[in-house]
Amino acid sequence: MKSNATISVDDPHLFLVTDSIEKAVALIVEKSIKQYGLRPENKVKPFKWLFERK
Repeated sequence: MKSNATISVDDPHLFLVTDSIEKAVALIVEKSIKQYGLRPENKVKPFKWLFERK
C-alpha cells in the first residue's frame, strides 16, 4: 500500500501482522481496552417469569 501511495508513509505502524494469538490479544488489550477504559459487558440474565432459558 505504501508503494501505491494508498497510505501515508507514517501509517505502517498502525498495522500488526502476526501468527501469534498472544501478540494479537495483547495489542487489542493495550490499544483498545486499556486505552479507552473498556470493561466486559454485564451479561443479561434470563427472566424466569418469561420462561426464558440460559
